[in-house]
Amino acid sequence: MDDRAHSFWVVLLTLFVALALSVYPLPLWARWFRPDWVVIAICFWVLFLPNRVGVGVAWLTGLAVDVLHGAYPGQHAFALAVVAYFVQISHQRLRMFGYRKQSVFVFSMVVIHLLLGQWVQNLVGVADISLLLLAQALMSALVWPLAHVAMTWLSYRFIVS
Repeated sequence: MDDRAHSFWVVLLTLFVALALSVYPLPLWARWFRPDWVVIAICFWVLFLPNRVGVGVAWLTGLAVDVLHGAYPGQHAFALAVVAYFVQISHQRLRMFGYRKQSVFVFSMVVIHLLLGQWVQNLVGVADISLLLLAQALMSALVWPLAHVAMTWLSYRFIVS
C-alpha cells in the first residue's frame, strides 16, 4: 500500500467526525447555531487535496448525511456535490486568500448547501424556510479558521498527500 492510500484514512476519519458532529444531540435552541461540519470538512479537503477529494467523495458523504438525517435520498448528496464543484474550480484562488476571505467563501458554500436542501424539500412540499438558517452559515464561517488550523495540523502530522 502506498503512502497516498495509507494516509487517506485521515480524510475518512475527519469526514466521519464531521458526520457525527452533524447529528450530535443539542438543545432545540442550539441546533440553529450548529456549524455545518460536513460542508466545512468537504471544503477543507477539496481545497487541500483537489485531485483526490472532489465531487465524488462529496456525493458519497452527502448520501451518508441523507441516511443519518433521514432526508430524501440525494438531497444532501446533490448539495455537497455542488459545493465541492465550486470549491474545486476555485481552489487555486482560495489558497491565496486569508482566513477572513476563506470564511466568507465558506459562508456562501453553507448558504448554497442549505438553499439547495430547501429547494429539494420545496419540490416535495415539506420545506419550512427560516432566516435562522443564516445563523448556521455564520457559525460555520466563524469556526472555519479553527477547523482549518486543526485539519491542516492533522494533514501534516499524518503526512496526507
